[in-house]
Amino acid sequence: GDGCADRQLRLEHLSELDAQVRGIHVGSFSLVVQPIADTLLALVARESATRLISLDPNVRLNPAPDIQRWRSQIAAFAEHAHLIKVSDEDLHLLYPDSDPQKIAEGWLGKRTQLVIVTRGTQGASVFTRQHGTWSVPAKTVVTADTVGAGDTFQAALLTFLSERQLDTPEGLSTLSRETLDEMLNFAVGAAALTCTKVGPDLPYRHQLG
Repeated sequence: GDGCADRQLRLEHLSELDAQVRGIHVGSFSLVVQPIADTLLALVARESATRLISLDPNVRLNPAPDIQRWRSQIAAFAEHAHLIKVSDEDLHLLYPDSDPQKIAEGWLGKRTQLVIVTRGTQGASVFTRQHGTWSVPAKTVVTADTVGAGDTFQAALLTFLSERQLDTPEGLSTLSRETLDEMLNFAVGAAALTCTKVGPDLPYRHQLG
């Protein structure tokens, strides 16, 4: 909430990151509320040459209703992100008059190597520099609710990369189309499991095979 300690983090509060820290994930209203937004932007700018930066806009207008600020901040963070995961709902909210595919493709070609758009019951689409664009279908499940599905999808992406020691900028650039397809299906399956339970009840790793 406004005035809480987790929003007050400043760059001078952060020590140098240990070599074991292989990546940084940022997203949601910490991208736009101050001073944490400036702190995180400075952090990812400082670390993006050597650590994997992942971004999920995860727009929340209740704590930060200025949509133009969301757009400008997401553009600033995208300059440093190697991996961007975004929902089709967020794309429509942020850029209602733009083709989601053009937005996703526009993020590529800078530092960003992968953009993944989640589409709910329609599965997910991946946009890549090297291998083009394609989609994977959603898993068929009996849905209790969708709370936490996006967070599960993001966590599954990072888990997949981490387990294979591919959670670096260099590792991301080596992914084949087959490995990317496997990663997407892993994340789609994880999100589907979350949807079978009420609330943000993320699956355990052993449940994903």
